[in-house]
Amino acid sequence: MNAEDLKYVNTAHPKQDVHKLRPHRPGLFRFEVAAGLVPVPDGSSRALDLAGGMAEFAKVLSSKGYAVTFVDLSENNVRHAIDLGYESYKMDLNEGLAHFGHSTFGCVVILEIIEHLIKAEYLIEEIFRVLKPGGSLILSTPNAVWLPERLRVLRGLAPAEEGYHYRFFTEQTIKKMCIREGFSITETKFSTPAFGVNLFRRRVLGRSDRIHLFVPDWAAPVLAQTIYLHAKKPGA
Repeated sequence: MNAEDLKYVNTAHPKQDVHKLRPHRPGLFRFEVAAGLVPVPDGSSRALDLAGGMAEFAKVLSSKGYAVTFVDLSENNVRHAIDLGYESYKMDLNEGLAHFGHSTFGCVVILEIIEHLIKAEYLIEEIFRVLKPGGSLILSTPNAVWLPERLRVLRGLAPAEEGYHYRFFTEQTIKKMCIREGFSITETKFSTPAFGVNLFRRRVLGRSDRIHLFVPDWAAPVLAQTIYLHAKKPGA
């Protein structure tokens, strides 16, 4: 992977894994939540899995009856998806989705990625373009103003993921960005780690997996770590 491929990626950040072999993590909570937001496909519906990692969610989409097209910046991830039988492309999402035609997909999924993109608005515009009328966008992103981040600001600190994330969204800003491009928001969900329970599980039970809890809408701005939304392109 050359420097031009990574012009929007901070490869110096220790969490950046686009140039590494990513672990396979099918049990992530965000996959469970997103799976509940994905609509039942029509008879010939295609789904686009953007920045799909090790194709964990591509398998979820396939199990629901979608014909899945996989996209990622990592050559390792694309090769893995090809080996699994998915139509797969290496693409930088900052540059849009020019490979795909208008009204091609019934569903587009982008989980925990929009915050890594400089050109986030452009990607949402492109997703709208490639979706069929009535098609669905399933998106998740961290909540930039949940309680731990608010406490960091009071201490004079930068956001915890500064340097790894390029963009920082709230429920309102991510919704406004989607609505501005023509989407209607049909459903939102919010979650947070169960901190005390997870600490007990790790220290006493030796468990590394984490439990997450759903957060009610009224408490989401402060207590939710993650925002999930289902947005639709108007039409049939």
